Amino acid sequence: MDLYFCDLNITHIDYHPYQLTFSNHHLGSVAKGSFRKGALLRIQFENKQSYGYGCIHPWEELGDKNLAKQLEHLTANKPTPLIKQAIHCAYADSVARENNLALHISDQLKNHALCELTHPNISAILEQKKQLTFKIIKIKVGQNWKKEREVWHQLTQRFPHFKWRLDFNERLSTEQFNETIKWVKNLGLNEYIDFFEDPICISSNLETLKNYQGPIKIAIDRNIQLLSQLNPDNFVGVIKPAIDDDAIIESLLKDGYQLSFTSYLDHPVGQAWASYQASNWKQQYPKQLLTAGLLSHSAYQSNDFSAELSSTPYWKASKQAGLGFGSLLNQLSWIPLNS
Repeated sequence: MDLYFCDLNITHIDYHPYQLTFSNHHLGSVAKGSFRKGALLRIQFENKQSYGYGCIHPWEELGDKNLAKQLEHLTANKPTPLIKQAIHCAYADSVARENNLALHISDQLKNHALCELTHPNISAILEQKKQLTFKIIKIKVGQNWKKEREVWHQLTQRFPHFKWRLDFNERLSTEQFNETIKWVKNLGLNEYIDFFEDPICISSNLETLKNYQGPIKIAIDRNIQLLSQLNPDNFVGVIKPAIDDDAIIESLLKDGYQLSFTSYLDHPVGQAWASYQASNWKQQYPKQLLTAGLLSHSAYQSNDFSAELSSTPYWKASKQAGLGFGSLLNQLSWIPLNS
């Protein structure tokens, strides 16, 4: 096999299909079903002695082609955003493994905790997050916002030291969004909010949002390229290295936007790649990178890979070569891509 991606000559690709089962379905609020399917890639590059590893974890609900189609595109040398970034990851991983060096992931990379607002034990869970020294909590909301916001309001009073990131997945109408802003102002709740993420459909409300002036910052996750048309004083970006390339990241940072790097709710290999990217950009733009959201493995039932990750706000940096997980990756069964 000779494939060329971004001027990289690939001589062989294997893949390992995997399945992640949600620990609680609501942590992946747009997900259809109780589990996610993806594939790890093992890639041999020309003139490299070590394999490199990457992750393809499609979200069809958000517009990605399904896993079978992703693998078809990979075979046909037609890269999707997921494929491009998985190969980018695998090449960096290969170079590091060949030199027996760990890809640098800062152990000071701070993260939010992902929690389910309507979990029956949410108070106990938040108490645990408090003991683990998390400062920022992210919750998925918007399916029944009138009810959810009352629960959230009560939690802000019980846990006043937390800042909250409320991710709506564009579920609010413009009227609901405006009413929510008034509600927050009237109750003085803006001091508890880090940002609202995708409260309304960005693409269809772009002109309206250009005039938005707060008091709550709005984070843009979907259609991240639209962020450049909005005021960096009022809007921040949510970057997913699984799909967002270096060009858009660098452009936004140079234009003064603050960014929060997050995983794609994917495999720990994908989380490690996102963490490496976050560490790399934080070295260059330390004041513009916000608390990250890379510790998403708690959304799924534990496995051998996730057992190596941190339960505290800080990423536990691996000292192994590349992105780590060497012995676990060697134990997997691999399928040649063109078999």
